[in-house]
Amino acid sequence: MEPGSLNRLVSIRSPAAGRDSAGQPLTTYTEVYKVWANIRFQTGAEAIKADSPTSVSKVSIRIRRGPIVNAG
Repeated sequence: MEPGSLNRLVSIRSPAAGRDSAGQPLTTYTEVYKVWANIRFQTGAEAIKADSPTSVSKVSIRIRRGPIVNAG
């Protein structure tokens, strides 16, 4: 992998349980790490389902194995 191809800073998130102001269960995501990545869009399709546009994309995300920058 060429060093210049890691040109997007992405965050890796983990689900965290919590409660909203009314006391209802709420799933949020907290950022765990930030890493530089290469993102490639491989295929995509758009359609109209139930009178609303829908799109699906197949994406490849590559990161370098090694030290990860802690988000905290």
